Amino acid sequence: MASFDGGLVYSAERRSLVFSFPFGATGDLPAPGDYDGDGKFDAAVFRPSTNTWFVNRTTAGVLIQGFGIAGDLPVPGSFVR
Repeated sequence: MASFDGGLVYSAERRSLVFSFPFGATGDLPAPGDYDGDGKFDAAVFRPSTNTWFVNRTTAGVLIQGFGIAGDLPVPGSFVR
């Protein structure tokens, strides 16, 4: 589980461990999901002003990818084949 607040991502594991780290900027929308197919949620945000995704993948490093058009909203999930 993860939440986003003012550029900080808060993550909680089943063991009640909670940690935060800076990721994203004001105006970004949280979009956590499994972006690398390892079965774990990755921290991610979507920046609507530039239609850019910023994903901190647990196994494959940071991904910065432009995708979308004006007015799009993120639909996070597991989209790995």
